[in-house]
Amino acid sequence: MKRFLRIGLSFLLVYQFAVSTLFAQLTDLGLDFMSLPATTRSLALGGATASLQASNPSQLFESPALLEQSQSMHLDFSYNNLMGDRHLSSIAYAQSLLKHGTWGVGLRMLNYGSFEGRDYLGAKTGDFSVNDILLQGSYSHVLSANLRLGMSVKFCFSNLAEYKRYGLASDIALNAYSDNQYTSFGLSLMNVGSVFTPHLSTPAKAMPWDIRLGLSQRLSHAPIRIHLTAYHLRPRLARELSPEKMGSVAKILRHLMFGFEFLPRENFWIALGFNPRVYQDFSQLKGTKFSGFSLGLGLNQDYYDLGLSLRAYDPSFWSVMTTLSIHIDAFRPKNVFK
Repeated sequence: MKRFLRIGLSFLLVYQFAVSTLFAQLTDLGLDFMSLPATTRSLALGGATASLQASNPSQLFESPALLEQSQSMHLDFSYNNLMGDRHLSSIAYAQSLLKHGTWGVGLRMLNYGSFEGRDYLGAKTGDFSVNDILLQGSYSHVLSANLRLGMSVKFCFSNLAEYKRYGLASDIALNAYSDNQYTSFGLSLMNVGSVFTPHLSTPAKAMPWDIRLGLSQRLSHAPIRIHLTAYHLRPRLARELSPEKMGSVAKILRHLMFGFEFLPRENFWIALGFNPRVYQDFSQLKGTKFSGFSLGLGLNQDYYDLGLSLRAYDPSFWSVMTTLSIHIDAFRPKNVFK
């Protein structure tokens, strides 16, 4: 097993280095939906995480190193309405291999709705739909008592009428945590790959890959956990996403997310997050004073987990996300293996 892990890790490292080198000079091409929040908790904490440890297998979309044994035989369903009449749905499942680690699979689909097609003369040609689809397989392995390695392989598909795109990417991540799991640190290299457009005679283009850092810290004498996530740390992407006339401090804040959790009970959480980039962008568009803020709460039961979160954009739109996690193992008869 260790030999397999070394071979797999070496392959992913070589693949990611080769892809990032070959396509470093090319413009990123779409499929940004892969970086959208994967669970109500990550949305409530600002929009992304690299260090949050939770029992939702949808964590594999945030970082493969966040796959863990507590997620085994859990099945997640998530739905998120987005601006522009877009709808993001996802499903994820995880299974523990006991001493060998945890694997998980996930599917995400972003639907843009139906559109009326017309030819160059303006005549109707029929309706068509636009969709982005992601299929992901992930695996995490405990390297030591306080360190976990995760790897993912992703296949992406996008269609607009008869035009299609395909993508192949991978993630590699580490999660280090304290013995009591009060402290968690994450490092992720996300979405390193390329996009192929069959109907165009052009070379493959780079995906919008990302580097993320995350820190989660629970206070010793209070039911409070604080989260800090740094994202879009790739230098070229950082320059592209930062307006030239913006000050240095504001530019730094565009790459940070802040989250705060209140945990009054083991089975209940309330979270508040702030995303400075969303706030800055929508402030220029005369958004609401709450733009960039998000709020969520969740309930964890023996048979299921349920979460709900909101994010403000402008006065006319609030994004709502729900996640339902079913604990399949809880329905299994207790005496089956006796």
